[in-house]
Amino acid sequence: MRSRLIALAGVLCLALLAAGCGGSGSSGSGDGSNGSTSGTLPAGASVAPNSALFLYVDTDFESAQWQQIGALFDKFPGGKELLAKAEQQLDGVSLDDVSAALGPETDVVFLDLRSEDVVVMTQPKDEAKLQALLAQGDEKPVTTTVEGWTLIARSKLVLEGFEAARKDGVLSDSDAFQQAMDRLPAEAVAKLYVDGGAVQTKLDRALNKSGTPSGITADFGTLDSISAAAV
Repeated sequence: MRSRLIALAGVLCLALLAAGCGGSGSSGSGDGSNGSTSGTLPAGASVAPNSALFLYVDTDFESAQWQQIGALFDKFPGGKELLAKAEQQLDGVSLDDVSAALGPETDVVFLDLRSEDVVVMTQPKDEAKLQALLAQGDEKPVTTTVEGWTLIARSKLVLEGFEAARKDGVLSDSDAFQQAMDRLPAEAVAKLYVDGGAVQTKLDRALNKSGTPSGITADFGTLDSISAAAV
């Protein structure tokens, strides 16, 4: 899915980078923690399957957090020029267009760390504007609706995989996910969760290919999760 979604992700990441340059961050794994915390879970966690990687982004661009990000870009050397160049990658679509289409929360779900099976979730302010935005990309993504959320993926097969994975449980029911979110600041404009088991399995497979005995990472302990936030 080259396309508008990838370019849009780049623009959002630039904004989050600016927030990180001017603010503070919090991340944790195991039993560590930093910053002020809350037990608030992203709303999309009740829809997303217990997946390998979950990224929450506050896309309410009128929120206090995004207003602060805008102020940081004004102070960041070359910030406005950098954002303008990023918007050029959207082929004429502005952040105002994005703001009018996306809902207050947008989530990116990786079903498997070993593949490109990615699903973007949002509750659009205007479904027609979102569909018009997506239609302008080089490759037209596929969409469906689940419990009031619009799901966007590169193919119908990926969306079917998303639905199948949901039958094994959703993220909001995961103890590891809940504990990871508890460690992150309530005011975070973005929250990242990575399933530690998936990371450890991928690392074991990579080491095994080089002749290392299977499961060797378990000798160093168990990785429950990786979490991070942009504030």
